Parts: sequence; structure tokens; C-alpha cells
Amino acid sequence: GVSRWGINVPLIYTKAYACYALMCVVAPDIPNNWASLSLFTIAAPDCILNAPRPAPVSLRHVFGHMVPDLVLGAFSQALPGQILAEGAAALWNLHISARPVAGQTGRRAEMLLFNSGGMGARPTLDGLSATAFPSGVMTMPVEATEQTGPIVVWRKELRDGSGGDGEFRGGLGQVLEIEALPGHEFDFSAMFDRVN
Repeated sequence: GVSRWGINVPLIYTKAYACYALMCVVAPDIPNNWASLSLFTIAAPDCILNAPRPAPVSLRHVFGHMVPDLVLGAFSQALPGQILAEGAAALWNLHISARPVAGQTGRRAEMLLFNSGGMGARPTLDGLSATAFPSGVMTMPVEATEQTGPIVVWRKELRDGSGGDGEFRGGLGQVLEIEALPGHEFDFSAMFDRVN
């Protein structure tokens, strides 16, 4: 069944991410279009990956972004050593609401920072570091973020050792350290998983 929370996924979203993974394995050099995608039948009966209207779906990416890993995981059982390993999958996004400290003057700003962990190891190569998969979303450069609101980014760097062990390691995750400028404060909201 579906959840009363906004983590449900419309079937079209599930189909898109499942087909993406299928095409990566079966026909990576063939363009994604109606003809190539019509070969696949994707079904998700009575579950969170097939949310009918009016089920809440505002956070569909939480589960939807993990669909390719499910598909690739199934293929890895049939094709061992030939499939991309599971990576961070989920994007970790920070919504920062910055404002002057009470009684001070200054800037107010709302900022959204998209970040990601590493991709899983590839069959013959390490995974890509700080790379969203299956999404292609990228964050703004630190300098642009600092111009947007009264914050300073003290550190944004790859996290040593976070790719795991093995002949081919997963890509590295990130460390992010931010602070409000003097006379300012901020709240942040975040939703992420697979982080330490």
C-alpha cells in the first residue's frame, strides 16, 4: 500500500528510473525514446512505488532514486562483476534559512544546497566521487552560495576513506562545514540517509 506521508512514488517516476537502469545494462548506446523503452514492462502492484492520486508524493525522490539500485542489484546477481555497485543513491539536500540575529540588521536568505555521496564502484574502475546517481543534479559553486546568503562555507571536500574497501572502491562522499556570518544565524532542514 501507500504511505500517508509524502514518500510515495507515482508509477511514471518508478518506470522512468527502472527503464534508465535497464537501458544502462541492456542497451547503453541506444537512445532512450518510445521505441527503445516500449520493450520494457514495469509494474509495481499495490505498493509505495505505484502511488495513485491523491497519495502525497512531494518526497518521491527519497524512494524513487533507489529504484535504479534495485534493478542493478537484480542484474548483478545474473551478471556478477559486470554491474555498477550500489552507491549513496539518495541526494542529501540542505535547505538553509538565514537571517539577522534578533535586534541586528542584515540579510535574510533561503538557500538550497544539493550534495551527494559517491557512486558505487564500477566493474573495472572506482566509483565517481561526490556524484549524484541516478540524478544529474549539481550544486552551485561554494562562492555563489556565499553570495546568495549570509553564510560562509569553511570546508567542502571529499571525505577520505568513505568509498569503502576493495579492488575498486566506491566514490568518495563529502564533508561540508558552514557557518553564519557575524550578526546572523540560520536554521536548516535536511532529509538524507546513508551518511555518517
